[in-house]
Amino acid sequence: MKFTLPDDVFPPVRLSRKHQGALIEEAETVVSETIAANEVFLAQGAQFHDSKWRLVRVKEGLHVYRQRRPHRARAGIRKRLGTDTEEETQVSPSSVNDCSIQDSMRRPSVSLMVLHGTVDGTLYDSMFGAFAATDDAWKWRSSHVNDRLDDARILATIRGPTRSDPFRFLGIKWFAKEHPTVLTGILQRRDFLIMEATGLTTDSKGEKIGYFLMHSVTLQGVPKLSELGILRGELSFCFILRQSGPGKVELYCRGFSDPHGEMMERVSVAIASEALICSAGVVDYAYIKKLTWLMKHKNQAWMWRSSHLNDRLDDARILATIRGPTRNDPFRFLGIKWFAKEKSAVLSGIVQQRDFLVMEATGLTHDSKGDTVGYYLMHSVSLPGVPELSDMGIIRGQVSLCYIDRQSGPGKVEMFCRGFSDPRGGMLNRMSVGIASEALICAAGVVDYAYIKKLTWLMKHKGGRKVDLPRPTRCETCDKSFTKFSFTGAGVGAPCQICSLVVCGKCSVVKKMTVDVSSAGSVKQCALRFCLTCLLEAKEKSVWEMALSGVETSSECSSTSGSARAAYHL
Repeated sequence: MKFTLPDDVFPPVRLSRKHQGALIEEAETVVSETIAANEVFLAQGAQFHDSKWRLVRVKEGLHVYRQRRPHRARAGIRKRLGTDTEEETQVSPSSVNDCSIQDSMRRPSVSLMVLHGTVDGTLYDSMFGAFAATDDAWKWRSSHVNDRLDDARILATIRGPTRSDPFRFLGIKWFAKEHPTVLTGILQRRDFLIMEATGLTTDSKGEKIGYFLMHSVTLQGVPKLSELGILRGELSFCFILRQSGPGKVELYCRGFSDPHGEMMERVSVAIASEALICSAGVVDYAYIKKLTWLMKHKNQAWMWRSSHLNDRLDDARILATIRGPTRNDPFRFLGIKWFAKEKSAVLSGIVQQRDFLVMEATGLTHDSKGDTVGYYLMHSVSLPGVPELSDMGIIRGQVSLCYIDRQSGPGKVEMFCRGFSDPRGGMLNRMSVGIASEALICAAGVVDYAYIKKLTWLMKHKGGRKVDLPRPTRCETCDKSFTKFSFTGAGVGAPCQICSLVVCGKCSVVKKMTVDVSSAGSVKQCALRFCLTCLLEAKEKSVWEMALSGVETSSECSSTSGSARAAYHL
């Protein structure tokens, strides 16, 4: 079970204009110092010639090094982000390592660490994946990067995106690291209060680069949680990202992680190394974000059943509407309905007319696995203002039937209904069961009616475009025949979530994607299939227009997040 704090554990964070300026200056300084260190590292052939540096982790082209040495005093500011001026300070390997803000923060017993390597992608892809300016965006990024957070809050936003830099963000974040059950009683839980900054800048040669900074800060309004048995750790890691070639991004990160308390250095270094490598996953996460964007903007949505039923009604009235459709759920409805069932002429004088007063609800929801399902509920209610019509010879029946519809495969909808129908009065049980059974089976006709509605819409909006083509028997990419068993041919085939082409397993890729992140921190994920063509389109899709789409509604200065906000003291 995830550890989460109450929503009101931290009071609103109020930052004066002067305090915000100081935080911006500190972030710019750390980024500038890291750029200088990166340039020295590249000038030395992207290698460490000092024996004090030791390789501690290698994974998929990424190398993590550690150096243990005394820290010294902080140096002055060299360069401000967004400006072209530099002070006359000469940069050397020793000055870069010994005279930085990170060194002034770092305890002598804590190792300085460096990550370097290349990953597939582009600079903009990387920044698109790193950008997380809201609580939800941060939780989604965390779930894909797998940086193992139990709780996370954005306490203040100081800078937001601009049209010239849609990846710009600077804010105060708090998070608690995941605490494995096996370590309970051995290691204390850690939390961190950091300043996070992302954006674009240029190096000393004028080349465009990206930065991603996580840097511990101290704020009076966010005290340590020692009374809860939580240790406040410190860290400062700054990633520099640059395009090193077509489809290649070079990553460089410099900094340290100090968990404080009693933790073996070997353990803390291993944890920090894993965290650095996980952070490089923002490039792959950008890929996931682009796939999600394509699905949204290409209108590939699930089509669900209509609530229009051929119920053989003599009369029907909507007496009240409680909930209506939304942009997220255009099928949502909850209201009070009254209807009188059709009275068969052959049963006249034998069976009395029945009416029903029901609450009807339709819409979309999710099951326990996070899969989207549709529901249709008819549930009898009693209202003082809608009396029974016994004086007209009508018996008020009762019904409670709830349908759950789910996509069980390409072109297939699985229906499940549970409930009862009580006609009341003197009706033979065999007859009432027969009528109820027929009504349940007739409900499946809503799918055919939905096809009619869609065909009507297509004829109106799409002209002569082909619709409802039969399911292909061959892969629409490689043309191999579909077979029942995947090891004997191309497999059974499945539609791409974006273009709907039916493709085989070899011509498609399944991506595990987050579909929901709750306020309590729980994450729901599901596997979605994409054809290789759409994957390539997503990979090559420019993230600029996607990132800019959120700029118009974003504040360029302060904004709020949750119950906490940054406010100026003028």
